[in-house]
Amino acid sequence: MKDKIKNIAEKLEHQIRMHELDLNDRIKDIPQIILLLEQGFSELKEIVSFYKFKSEMDEIFFFKIIKPKFFSKLIYYRKVYNIEMMRPNGQDCVLKNYFINELNQLENI
Repeated sequence: MKDKIKNIAEKLEHQIRMHELDLNDRIKDIPQIILLLEQGFSELKEIVSFYKFKSEMDEIFFFKIIKPKFFSKLIYYRKVYNIEMMRPNGQDCVLKNYFINELNQLENI
């Protein structure tokens, strides 16, 4: 089972990298990456919910390394997508103020 989880994680990582290489339009392309991550989480959740880890170390490794790695990517891409969707139309000074405000909000989290 550990190999199955590892294979899913590696496959997901590879698919994300391929999409990142082709990232041209964030508004069109990021939802595909988000969907991949959500599907990967569903797959992992289904496997892990019925899986009895062989050791405590395997369980710790999954919940402290594997899951957070992909969950953080999901959070990142959702945030980037939301920032891009809410980006105002306007001159450079308007955009600069918008991105400075978004950056300040991220730094305060």
